Amino acid sequence: RERRTARTTCLIGNHEFCLLAFLGLLPRPQAEPDFSFRDTWDRKDVVSKNERERWWGSGEDNPVAEDVHLQGRRWGGSYYERSYGSAATFASYGAERGDREALLKAIPEDHLEFLRCCPWIHVEDHALLGRLVFVHAGLEADGSAACEEQIARLLDRDARHPQPAALFGREGVLHTPPQLS
Repeated sequence: RERRTARTTCLIGNHEFCLLAFLGLLPRPQAEPDFSFRDTWDRKDVVSKNERERWWGSGEDNPVAEDVHLQGRRWGGSYYERSYGSAATFASYGAERGDREALLKAIPEDHLEFLRCCPWIHVEDHALLGRLVFVHAGLEADGSAACEEQIARLLDRDARHPQPAALFGREGVLHTPPQLS
């Protein structure tokens, strides 16, 4: 591989994002270091009342849960179990499902460091192909949002949005945004 200058770049996707969110390891936005992740879920436009009952830390006095990103609260509770299989992650590390502290202690530091260091996007210029942009679930392809703004948020690892679309599945991720074609 080295002779051909091949390399592998691991990107954060929705599963890793949710795990990091649950563990409280998402970076604070550089533009707003005092940002509270509560702002990702304490809104009526994002979540329904019935959904909240299935989050990690709901129905109990848990000050830690107050500043966990929406996706972490969903992942650690029963909300995403069918889609994300978070129970398998707890089991694989020998932690009881929903036990944040036990999971945090059980995951080896090198696993956590790997996840914390993975980029959310990879951009490079290629001599033959031009600008190459790689993200887990694609950029908005309909031209409704500026690609450069999306790229900047991902490069900054900005977790202020309740569900960063470029990290979570959606329709049309195989299409190239017009700004990049």
